[in-house]
Amino acid sequence: LVFGDGDTGFYEKGDDEIGISIAGSTEWRIGSVDFESESSTGPSLRQTGVSSTVPGLSPVRTDTNTGMGTAGADIISLIAGGTEVVRIPTTGINVTGHVTASGNISGSATSTGSLGKLKLPKVENNPGNPTLAFGDGNTGFYEPEDNVLRLSQGGSMTVDFGATYVESGTTYSFALK
Repeated sequence: LVFGDGDTGFYEKGDDEIGISIAGSTEWRIGSVDFESESSTGPSLRQTGVSSTVPGLSPVRTDTNTGMGTAGADIISLIAGGTEVVRIPTTGINVTGHVTASGNISGSATSTGSLGKLKLPKVENNPGNPTLAFGDGNTGFYEPEDNVLRLSQGGSMTVDFGATYVESGTTYSFALK
């Protein structure tokens, strides 16, 4: 089935496959379980076996374990390397692994002010790499042990906040008023 000047149309590419040709070149292929780009870097849409770890939509057809799938009704799964890393149910967004953000993170204009609890994992958790870091990464807050919070500046511990004390970690002293 061709259109116009004859170099664009549909044809049987092979058994159970339809090719879509545009300007004389096959651009898309429709198979019994998928619809995909002929380009190895083009997308693929699959209709069988889709799950929370097997995508139905892959942005790159040759990367068959990365894309978007589903964990069930009303749930979108974002999959990387065969692992569900983001689950989007009707109740919100669930992330497995680390979240890195640049820019602002905020609530909606109608937010009541409660964004819930922000729990930061202990990664390196030291003065040179505090858990909650600012700027170049060596100034911020970290928890060296339970019930102790420390402030670091320039990679050095400067203030130690304990359950019953506040101490300076430098040669400078200060007073709480």
